[in-house]
Amino acid sequence: ALLQDWVKGRRGEGEDINGLAVSEGERLGVATPVNEVLVDFSRRIESGALERGPTNVEALIAAARDARSVPA
Repeated sequence: ALLQDWVKGRRGEGEDINGLAVSEGERLGVATPVNEVLVDFSRRIESGALERGPTNVEALIAAARDARSVPA
């Protein structure tokens, strides 16, 4: 799982999977706000800007909820 990869210091598949969804959404004109949040968090965690581990779960959930409530 993604969190387990991060905790163990490995690169997760979050950016790959959600990045593809974002790219395809852009190509098709479909908003993918939650996927965009997941890509952002993945990049920030893997770059070291955010801690690797469960400490970011609540912030990620809140950001995903906020992204869902913003009209495209």
